[in-house]
Amino acid sequence: MSIVTSQDFNLMIQMGASVIALLLTIPFFVLILETISSCNNPANPFNNPINTNMNDTDSCVILIPAHNEELGIESTLTSLQPELGINDSILVIADNCTDNTAEIVRSFVNKISQPRQELNQSFSESDQAKQLNSEENRAAQFTNISDSDLTHHLLRNSPVNPVSSDSLVGKEILEKNSDWNKIFAQPSNNINVIERNDPTNRGKGFALHHGLKALEMKPPEIVVILDADCELRTGSLQALKQAVKRSQKPAQAIYLLKGSTNPTFKQQLSNFAFLFKNWVRPLGLYQLGVPCLLTGTGMAFPWQTLRGVNLASAEIVEDMKLGIDLACQGNPVQLCPEALVQSEVAPTNQSTLVQRTRWEHGHVQLIFSQVPKVIKAAIQKKSWRLFAFALELAVPPLSLLLGLWAMSFVLNLSLLFISPAFSGLPIITGTSAGTSYSWSEHSKNWLILTPLLTNVLCLMLLVLSLAIAWYRYARKTLPLSILLLAPLYVFWKLPIYGKLLLAREKKWIRTERV
Repeated sequence: MSIVTSQDFNLMIQMGASVIALLLTIPFFVLILETISSCNNPANPFNNPINTNMNDTDSCVILIPAHNEELGIESTLTSLQPELGINDSILVIADNCTDNTAEIVRSFVNKISQPRQELNQSFSESDQAKQLNSEENRAAQFTNISDSDLTHHLLRNSPVNPVSSDSLVGKEILEKNSDWNKIFAQPSNNINVIERNDPTNRGKGFALHHGLKALEMKPPEIVVILDADCELRTGSLQALKQAVKRSQKPAQAIYLLKGSTNPTFKQQLSNFAFLFKNWVRPLGLYQLGVPCLLTGTGMAFPWQTLRGVNLASAEIVEDMKLGIDLACQGNPVQLCPEALVQSEVAPTNQSTLVQRTRWEHGHVQLIFSQVPKVIKAAIQKKSWRLFAFALELAVPPLSLLLGLWAMSFVLNLSLLFISPAFSGLPIITGTSAGTSYSWSEHSKNWLILTPLLTNVLCLMLLVLSLAIAWYRYARKTLPLSILLLAPLYVFWKLPIYGKLLLAREKKWIRTERV
């Protein structure tokens, strides 16, 4: 029977520490590669040229899952209405609502329908009064003008230009609605709401599944998923549609948080981490030709891609899971850098913590359950892009990654000083002139120094990644003095990872709204 000596035990510990340190280098190298690659793309969703062409023939439905969104749903619909093309529509799924979400949507539809009816009536009365043979056939087009052709008639074929202040048809309407082009740009029947009441099956995934089932009778060519508290930047809907049409693959808009009026340093750093994850890293992947993860809103899909997908689950990060499944099926998600979607930041530190808990617990769970699956698919398909996607998925949340690095660093630093004690060899000897260091042969072994040097390299890579990202993307909104408080932000998030071990988040929780 062999006896494990202190030297053997020491060697095993050192080898384990070395393996951990080397594994930790993978996410740090992924981050620096993504950050540097993102700098090669000058695209800025805030400054991109806007294409507001609404004449594309592809039909598109925007699915909006809404759970108790009575305070913000009208604002979302108002911002979306001018963006819709002639074949676009919105379907709101009022999911397990205990407020007036569905009623507010119907009220909004009625509100925008009323001036439209006045316009139809004005066209009819004007046509009857003129009685001009040369105009009679054209006027007949407007007697019972259809919603689907309203924009086309108003902008191109109208016998009387409603924009003109001399127009008998449009003058009265213009006096009531100076911003008529936003109100009349689209049909009034292109916004619908359906209600779902199933207290047992709660969550965004079930709501989306219900919405897709409702579309099966007359499916659109493109489906866009947007959260009820989000707004698309002008032109972003068209950019998403064009990206899907061009590639026949899912597309993801850049998803960012709006800055609040008086944010705390925690909220500012949280927003920067959000920007780094949803803008910098996906843009780097885009430059490298690697798929990105879905971020939960601002997502566009060809209908055929969603046909065989079952979203009816209580997965707390259903968007990430969907992106992984699609990538393994051969329909990887590509970033659309011209499209931008934004939502309000969580109003309090506590609500921010709740939101991050759900996201990060779900992310960590997917790392263990899905990374092996994606690597296996990459090997079977012989796809380096899918393998690179697996490496991206394997990067844990930044705060957790930094926490793992700190534990590895402390372990390796401790081994550097105590390892000679296991073998009985002194490392520090006292002399009359002071203290001198005597390195033993065991201390010269690469197993001792390599993990510690690897830790130092990893920290340098992370600092460089964040510095590049801050300078290029956030220096105008995030003071350097706030960025330097990042260690305090990591400490503030420690309860999230404590719960990950003791009380892991398993159910969907709606984030508190402003």
